[in-house]
Amino acid sequence: MHYLNIIYFIVRESVIYIWRNKTITFLSIAVTSFSLFVIAFFLATVENINVFIERVTQEISVNIFLADTVTPVQRQYIEKLLKSSDYVHSYEYIAKDKALNDFLRAMPNFESIVANLKENPIPSSYRVILKEKYNSENAIKNFIKIFVEAEGIEEIQYDRQWFEKLISFINIIKFGAIIIGAVLVFTALFTIANVIRLVVYGRKDEIEILRLVGASSYYIKGPFILEGVLQGMTAGVISLLALYGAYKILMHYIIASQAAGAVQLLVFLSSDMQISVVLTGVLIGFIGSFFSVSHLLVEQQ
Repeated sequence: MHYLNIIYFIVRESVIYIWRNKTITFLSIAVTSFSLFVIAFFLATVENINVFIERVTQEISVNIFLADTVTPVQRQYIEKLLKSSDYVHSYEYIAKDKALNDFLRAMPNFESIVANLKENPIPSSYRVILKEKYNSENAIKNFIKIFVEAEGIEEIQYDRQWFEKLISFINIIKFGAIIIGAVLVFTALFTIANVIRLVVYGRKDEIEILRLVGASSYYIKGPFILEGVLQGMTAGVISLLALYGAYKILMHYIIASQAAGAVQLLVFLSSDMQISVVLTGVLIGFIGSFFSVSHLLVEQQ
């Protein structure tokens, strides 16, 4: 029963502190919500990038462009190499006409230019999808060596080259997100700590009375720490709601623009990430309030 009384006192006092300091509490939650929103935005961005990388990695292709002079016998030999290779997951032969139609479908502005050409400039090719375990650059280079002696091949290109550059760029983005996230977490900690500091200063007489009657440090600190935790948790929930609203608006815009592929790629934060954002808010509130109130109580002794 004694512990229930302590819990009741801590909860009641923290609610009173929040109510009496509505304006400053609102500002604290607003600043922390913004910080957590930006952090959640970066987490969502990284999560979508990881989904994109996973899907692209599964579809990295090697394009074998054939010479215009390729003979049926040479094509049969190339297909024999493809069928017998352990590297290959699947392959597709793309004839010159189909390649041209695909190009014009993707680049309709070039239709008038292509129409004035006497011959189809786009070569026939094989689009080869490799097995996932062979998606490294070294494995792709070893696969290409299979066709060194094959005749009728004009050029071999593979997606991994630009993909490696993309990965490097994405790693820079992730590093920047970590730095910005750390700064924002510190900002939120600083904000909540100062709010609790002001509340403690405003109630220093009551704190002194509690000390005189023999109240424990946990009994005194409890309401302030709970106030910080509630602020952080509220900020975490608000940041997620704001991010979800932004996500729905973006989805509506994408659907309206008929970019179906982008809809399939775009995902919201996973449940684990959502919980992490709220827990980050709780942790920020706890750390900020705990150290702030502990420091001030030591000063007042």
